[in-house]
Amino acid sequence: MAAAAPAQPLDQTVVSHWPSAARHVPEARHELRATLSRWGHLELADAACVVLSELMTNSLKYAKERGRHIETRFVRLRDSTGRPAGLRIEVHDADRAHPVLRSPSPDSESGRGLPLVDAITAGRWGTASRDGIGKLVWAEITDCA
Repeated sequence: MAAAAPAQPLDQTVVSHWPSAARHVPEARHELRATLSRWGHLELADAACVVLSELMTNSLKYAKERGRHIETRFVRLRDSTGRPAGLRIEVHDADRAHPVLRSPSPDSESGRGLPLVDAITAGRWGTASRDGIGKLVWAEITDCA
């Protein structure tokens, strides 16, 4: 009788580094969608891709330190019983300034990204300092079935 293969741990976090260029935002979305597919949670993909796009676009717009990459982290959330509970998206950059949620005027040409993230995540987003230069912005989507 053949021995059973040892159980492989599920990948719980996917970390990537992206050069600071807008062309990498679609690549990051593709990676996120592939990760959610592997984890069996494609139902989160559309909302998660919008959130990721907004957070990465903010990083590209404001984190201007040369030679620094943007880091993304996709973390599989689990509830207290170990069942899938959603996704945490983190975007790390070299800018120390933390974003602030504002209400844009109807004729504003920008400022709608964080209100959109806030609405999609039901307010489950925030910022934190990092070791070294910069900050991270995180958002959680917890509508797993």
